[in-house]
Amino acid sequence: MHNSLLLTSPTGTFEVAQNTVQENETGMWYWEPLADAFYYSDDYLSRLGYTEEERPANILEWLTLFHPDDLETIRKIYINHIITAKLGNTYEHPLRVLGKDGTYYSVVIHGYILHRDKKARATMVSGFHINSERLAAIDHEQQRMKFALKAAEDGIWDWNAETNEVYYSPKYIAMAGYTEEEFPPTADSWASRVHPDDYEHTVSMQLKIINSPTYGDSFECIYRFKHKEGYWIWILGKGVVTSRKPDGKARRVTGVHIDINELQNAKEKLINSLKKDPLTTAYTRYSFEQRLKNITNNDYPVSLIYIDADGLKIVNDLLGHSYGDDYLRRISFMLSEHTRNNDSVYRIGGDEFVILLPKTGYTEATDVMLRLKHHVENQSTLQGSPYVSFGISTAMFPDELCTLTSNADTHMYENKRINQAQRHELIRQYCLHVIAATSGTNSNAS
Repeated sequence: MHNSLLLTSPTGTFEVAQNTVQENETGMWYWEPLADAFYYSDDYLSRLGYTEEERPANILEWLTLFHPDDLETIRKIYINHIITAKLGNTYEHPLRVLGKDGTYYSVVIHGYILHRDKKARATMVSGFHINSERLAAIDHEQQRMKFALKAAEDGIWDWNAETNEVYYSPKYIAMAGYTEEEFPPTADSWASRVHPDDYEHTVSMQLKIINSPTYGDSFECIYRFKHKEGYWIWILGKGVVTSRKPDGKARRVTGVHIDINELQNAKEKLINSLKKDPLTTAYTRYSFEQRLKNITNNDYPVSLIYIDADGLKIVNDLLGHSYGDDYLRRISFMLSEHTRNNDSVYRIGGDEFVILLPKTGYTEATDVMLRLKHHVENQSTLQGSPYVSFGISTAMFPDELCTLTSNADTHMYENKRINQAQRHELIRQYCLHVIAATSGTNSNAS
């Protein structure tokens, strides 16, 4: 049996081995190549001996951790998956990573491209690093089979449709916290504990297959099942009709129930990590793409305000990425603080934000943008406050939604060019002032 997890991203559906997620949850990482920003789960580097303060801050620092002989592999990943889509949206390669103790540790890197820009460059990449020692004895397919057999052992069931008696293995019953006395050998013992929202695609679907071969002889479903303690656990159910009567109705059905609760929680954790930008707490581009897909006729007219942070590269180059991160956080805070309750703020790139305004026409959206612009410009008179440029567009009908972002982007760049040189000079002068002040403080301290 092939156990895998299908996750949906703006680039399509990609597949992650279930046991890969389950056994390596601490190896999650997330990368924005164009912004050169990395994020990882809390204890991601702990097994290599590094502290959070010692973590790599950019791609150049990351490259120093890989074995020199593996840099060619990394270069090929970059060319074929990151800056182009030549070899698709997923990759898997063995690499060696340097630990704090000076030892190189073998890992397998799994990467998934979640979003690309118009030039096909990857803007969002997520994945896992897996200790390759765990893969040395058996290959991936054998791992999946081992996982499936272990799960099946816990959840075997066999239903005699003519008598309505069902055999549930002891481990099947214990999986949900019950004893044999609390779980009678009937179909209703199972059906009555299926979550109401999952009943149609689980119980009703199986009844159709059982009653007629028209719908096939096998089924598979993921659903929530009520634990004895009252909470819901996630189950993967698989079954096959092994015998039918002359009229087509099933005589006997056999299958397995597999506990995928940890897997489902890992999936939800990964999806949630993709929804919110960990740096600015704004919603991510992934969330923005998903929201656009769910726009309904009731949301029109829909307006979009496009925001670009002026001078972020100057701040990063002169003061470092920590100052640049703070620069972005302040922008996100100001935007969130002065938007309406129904509007949502997204960070869609390294220095780019958008605000989506449902049920808002161009005139009303312009008023919102002018209020934001006024607030930010007032703040920007203070030392070190960020400068931003705004653009706006409106879609009155569904067929205009496809150009909503590009129109707002174009309008933003038209506005950005007006005072760009002056703003960049002000930002540069501020950075130089910080450098001078910091140097003076260090001299006094010494």
